[in-house]
Amino acid sequence: MPQPANDKDKARPERRLAAIMVADVVGYSGLVEADEAAALAAVRDLRKEVIAPILAEHRGTIVKLTGDGFLAEFASVVDAVRAAVAVQQAVGGLQAKVPPERRIVFRIGINLGDVVVEEGDLYGDAVNVAARLEQLCQPGGVLLSSAAYEHLQGRIDLPLDFAGEHQVKSIRRPVRTWRVRMGGMPPPGRRLPLPRLRRPTLRSLLLGAAPVLGMALLLVWQLPMDELGQRAKPTVAVLPFTNMSGSSADDYFADGMTDDLITDLAKLSGLSVIARNSVFAYKDQPVLLRDIAQELGVRYVVQGSVRRSGERVRINTQLVDPHTGDQLWAARFDRQAGDVFAVQDEVIHRVVAALEVELTPPEEQRLDRFPTRDLEAYDYFLRAEQAARVGSKARLREALFFYQKAIREDPEFADAMAAVARTATYVWRNDYDDVLPGPVARQLAYDMAGRASGLDPASAVPDAVLAILQVVDRRYDEAVASAKRAVELGSGDAAAFATLGFVLMFAGDHAGAAAAVEQALRLDPNPATSDRITAGLAFSLNGEHDRAVEVLERGH
Repeated sequence: MPQPANDKDKARPERRLAAIMVADVVGYSGLVEADEAAALAAVRDLRKEVIAPILAEHRGTIVKLTGDGFLAEFASVVDAVRAAVAVQQAVGGLQAKVPPERRIVFRIGINLGDVVVEEGDLYGDAVNVAARLEQLCQPGGVLLSSAAYEHLQGRIDLPLDFAGEHQVKSIRRPVRTWRVRMGGMPPPGRRLPLPRLRRPTLRSLLLGAAPVLGMALLLVWQLPMDELGQRAKPTVAVLPFTNMSGSSADDYFADGMTDDLITDLAKLSGLSVIARNSVFAYKDQPVLLRDIAQELGVRYVVQGSVRRSGERVRINTQLVDPHTGDQLWAARFDRQAGDVFAVQDEVIHRVVAALEVELTPPEEQRLDRFPTRDLEAYDYFLRAEQAARVGSKARLREALFFYQKAIREDPEFADAMAAVARTATYVWRNDYDDVLPGPVARQLAYDMAGRASGLDPASAVPDAVLAILQVVDRRYDEAVASAKRAVELGSGDAAAFATLGFVLMFAGDHAGAAAAVEQALRLDPNPATSDRITAGLAFSLNGEHDRAVEVLERGH
């Protein structure tokens, strides 16, 4: 037998998900001051004869009037946005012949969120955000929240532009906004709205880029690179060092040795070194060196193994020509754990000598600099790098934890700070709020990039991080400058070139973006999904559709 509802159930307010539209008249107080009766009549007539029918046509309901404005509810964000655009177009057309001093112009804000329904009215944070969006909106425009924008992806063909991140009254978190481009066509000097890099299909990638392909190139920027000179450099792949310690718990140490050698060798202008993402695909794989060399397009391979036992470290390494099978150089180091940096330095110098690479004085100085003198800090750093490579949310939290422990052990550990900045940017771009809230991740990335750059001005990572942050903030000139600086500092760094391609793509320089991602692919033939998507879009926007398909299909 059903039980009667108790008082507690009766008191519980109704909640539901809704698309909220808040609209208001621009400069209404001035209109009222000039002619109160005419202003009231004009707004009332527009609302009754134009706005209400349009909202009804798009299944919207006016919840309440706010003098010169209104609050409306929709079950669908798509309906809300289409209704808002129709309202602005209809009102704009009717008011075009009205003298400017008497013209009625609306601003409209739209948000999607959970609302509280009470006595026919709507309350809650979603309503407050919509009201703040209306206040931020340009006259005659429509401004969307991040939640509304996300829900529209793939459901509406209206052009949307990122309109910045704002701190607004009564809302603690910054509000990210998108503007509906009312004209429908790209304005002069169009910048690309930033996409959400999910896991799109090849078809959706190319179809999504298609509307942009007809745009004229706005800028032509020649990448500071001598292509023939690049090809003449010795090309090297450092394969993942084998952990010989007998315990998988020491894998992070062997992987760290590999990472450090790749990073240091990639800083040398006389070498072309394959990025770690591509070489780690061969970890624990029974593949012939000759096949690896052909797949990666390299002439030489560095191999090695690491065995840790207490305070001792034994490292075996060799430089091989996989095409002939010749061993160009080999060595065995049996040292105290505290000598690991000296061993790495010696390996690099022997590789450089065997390949007859000439070092510049700044490169000599850079190689002589140890990342840290604190072995405990270094150990934490290697553990963090292993966790960051996995990329899952749980491992990203672990990576940030270990990076921070490394920095606490050595407050001048620039590499660890740069890694925090890189990881926080990745968390922020992917909206992993359960790892770090977006505003916190963004600020952490800025702070750590600045500190790392101050401690190690020769590191490319901080500038690459800043470039990503700046382009998302639509500070294009600064972003391009930061990305170019990262490439100058890391001429063999695939990530720096990938970042430059990403930045130039959204800054409108499609030729420069295509050239940059092409170089990134030479250094990282098997890039991460996000870099592969960037490369495919860059080629498509530059009219190189076959190349785009080739790059994107390679990852399927």
